[in-house]
Amino acid sequence: MQFVKTLAILLACVCSILNAAPQQKWVRDIEETPGLFEGDIILPPSIENGLIDEVYRWPNATVVYELDPTFMVDELAKIYAGWAEITNTTCIKFRPKGPSDTNYVMVRRGAEGTGCSSSVGMRGGQQGMNLEAPSCTNRHGTIIHEMLHAIGFYHEQSRPDRDDYLTVVWDKIEPGKEHNFNKYPEDTVTTLGAPYDYGSVLHYSARGFSIDGNDTLVPKIPGVTIGQRLQISQLDAGKVRLMYNCPDEW
Repeated sequence: MQFVKTLAILLACVCSILNAAPQQKWVRDIEETPGLFEGDIILPPSIENGLIDEVYRWPNATVVYELDPTFMVDELAKIYAGWAEITNTTCIKFRPKGPSDTNYVMVRRGAEGTGCSSSVGMRGGQQGMNLEAPSCTNRHGTIIHEMLHAIGFYHEQSRPDRDDYLTVVWDKIEPGKEHNFNKYPEDTVTTLGAPYDYGSVLHYSARGFSIDGNDTLVPKIPGVTIGQRLQISQLDAGKVRLMYNCPDEW
């Protein structure tokens, strides 16, 4: 009987400790920066036909850039590795800004809390890209993600046909962030004839802008994972090649 009483007391203590344990806080993704369109897009004065209009494409498929001199050596290595993956799978090239270049991406080493962000397409003059260190620079797929914005792509789930592939759980989205789940009309973006890509490095995660950590995007194909940040997908690379009319060999 004494053993039973002792066991009951121990169980009560354990339950008390478990109930008192703090709940794990929902941590927002680094690409969901407050105040930026869709969390990581720097808008021009107005949203124009960035993907369809060729004026927003980089001439000769070459992105001109300038790197913040405060980047650490290891951070630069990670940035170059991300860009190399784009170069190895498409005809896009990168070169540092020269004295006569007026259109270029200024890649800034962002302070803590500034997030990861980029303009979409070549906007003319100096345009921004922010990579918070080390949160953004430590994530290979995020480096690719932001550069694909600069090359000319919006998020995958912004496609006009998005609702054929995803269910948006509107009541789980943080109030005031619903606009980040808008679709673009067909006169603004083009799918380039490519199928919907759940595996795109430009796709939101299932819990993007979640109010409580529950899913805000649910794929209509059960078991599909969205929001990977490991590598450029085959369809991502294929769409870049289509947009820039890459030759079969580059």
